[in-house]
Amino acid sequence: MGIEFLVCNSCGSRNSSVRMACLNCGTNLRDSNASVLDGSIQASEVGNLATVTKWILILSVVLRAVSLFYHYVITVPKLERVKIEVERQEKLEKESKLKAEEAAAEKARADAAWLEKEEARKKRETEQAQAQIDKELRAANERRSEYEKTRNLQLFLTNCLKSADKTHSEIWERHCSLLGRPKGCLLPNPVASHYELGRRQSRDECYARFNTFK
Repeated sequence: MGIEFLVCNSCGSRNSSVRMACLNCGTNLRDSNASVLDGSIQASEVGNLATVTKWILILSVVLRAVSLFYHYVITVPKLERVKIEVERQEKLEKESKLKAEEAAAEKARADAAWLEKEEARKKRETEQAQAQIDKELRAANERRSEYEKTRNLQLFLTNCLKSADKTHSEIWERHCSLLGRPKGCLLPNPVASHYELGRRQSRDECYARFNTFK
């Protein structure tokens, strides 16, 4: 069964046959003798429109379903994989950073230990060198002291021997003078022997007092 429409003579718009005024321009359809249009053709058009609308709705649903499928089946898992990969990379970076910090700390401890040992070794070598220097200085001072002692003893011995010879000579000359003889005269044998014995005794005393080989 067809559907009748009233065509407005003023604007040409289609209106339902039950309307009194044009929906578009408001003209009274009854007074303007609006033309009656058979609705059989329009009913077909309405059916086509309903079919198109139905397919549009179906297409919308399908597109929505595809969109949801892509989102939950492809996009979300991909985002999850990206998130997991990012977290894994961050974890690896943290572990690598931690290992680097531990290695740096270990190296710092090793360097500190090596430096401490090196300082101890240098200190020990310095002390040993200083001890050797002190030992050599003491030995040098002892040798110098011994040398000074020996030289003084030799000097004292020389002076003592000279003094003994001088005393012997003075006594000899004085005896010659008492005899009215010149210096260096020959004295009687007993007297000469007595003076020579005194000279040897004085020299022996010098050697006994200032013996450099004691």
